[in-house]
Amino acid sequence: MEKKHKVVVTRYFPGEEGRERLDKFCKTDFNDQIPPLAPDVLASKIKDADAIISMGDKITKEMIESAANLKIIADMWGGRQIDQDACKEKNIKICGSGFDMTWISDVEAEHGFMMMAALGRALFKADKFVRSGKWEHSEQSNKLFLGQGLYERKLGIVGGFRRTGEQVVRRAKAMFMDVMYYDTERSEKMEALGAVYTPFDEMIKTSDYIFIITNGIEGYVFDKPQFDIMNPKAYLVNVSSGKCINEKELVKALTDGRLAGAGLDKTENQPAHEPELDKMENVILTPHSDGALLDERGAIYNALIDQCFNTLGIVG
Repeated sequence: MEKKHKVVVTRYFPGEEGRERLDKFCKTDFNDQIPPLAPDVLASKIKDADAIISMGDKITKEMIESAANLKIIADMWGGRQIDQDACKEKNIKICGSGFDMTWISDVEAEHGFMMMAALGRALFKADKFVRSGKWEHSEQSNKLFLGQGLYERKLGIVGGFRRTGEQVVRRAKAMFMDVMYYDTERSEKMEALGAVYTPFDEMIKTSDYIFIITNGIEGYVFDKPQFDIMNPKAYLVNVSSGKCINEKELVKALTDGRLAGAGLDKTENQPAHEPELDKMENVILTPHSDGALLDERGAIYNALIDQCFNTLGIVG
């Protein structure tokens, strides 16, 4: 019987199809956990590996030199933390998945709109009300859960020139929102879709919703001075870096009514966040889950497997 190639999968990847393919054609070593393997454990696993499927893992020169059979490293992020020179010296191929990653911008936009709608309509508060058995009359919501929709509301987009802005504008316009944006550079695409470039302070003073996609803007974008001038009925949603918001000042603004609510997919010191946020019904917290889609993640996994199979000469 022909000896099977050994493939080390360094992190959990979703999708049973991919795992079944690897098990059928290869000798596989899966790390089914989310955290990266300890360096010494990873080094031990790849010593006799023919291929590695990784998710941005750091693979050093020493690890590569000790991996006598290694022919390919298929890394989801293209090998940013892999010693390129060591691989080149040993003729080891480094590649990404080859899968079109533009879907990330679409899911960022979707996730932000999901949080905006849920915040404006007090979705989780209303759900809790029904589950607790307090719903007795259809008119209760018109007293207890009065909120604001998205239709014809003012949306301010912070960032978006480099990524995702176009997708946000398309969705906003489909909901007949009045769209403004501010970034360090103007976006012809966003403006062609109807977004109006607006000075930052003016935008945050008048927006009913703020959608943050900083994409490279450094430091706090929202701190006490910004919360002081914002529309107090506004909802702030962030699908970008959590470090663009001073969370301590965000808590103060939510507490004293300078801001109506917030949705955070990333936090300032993630996975940690200001504990006061846990107690607020006008806050939605998600664990960097904007890109958590089964089909897309499964397709990336299969694309990485395809790269390995092509290099190893496996048909399957």
